[in-house]
Amino acid sequence: MNNLDEQEAVVKDDMHQNTDDPILPANPQDIDWGEYLKADVLKKLGTPPNLIEITAANVFDNRWRVNIWVTKDVETGYRTVKSPSMPDGHSFFCLIRQGGTIIYKPEIKKLY
Repeated sequence: MNNLDEQEAVVKDDMHQNTDDPILPANPQDIDWGEYLKADVLKKLGTPPNLIEITAANVFDNRWRVNIWVTKDVETGYRTVKSPSMPDGHSFFCLIRQGGTIIYKPEIKKLY
């Protein structure tokens, strides 16, 4: 087999999904997964002080990024201003598997 044949074989293998790959489950109830993930993360983490917003985005292939945004006081030299900030450990990568099982990386621990 020449190098081109090997590359084509790799591409064909990549096109077939492994059953372990995240797959968005059937959605008969029209679940808004972004809203669901934001609420679930907040429930697991707790509500941080100075919460501004929680964002959830489907990054690719039903792999989601959920970020927790809070305000932080920043000293400018003239005055203190409130600035959006994402504290360490407040960004999560989520996989939604068949049947609606959600896996968070890193694992979410109750902080608040």
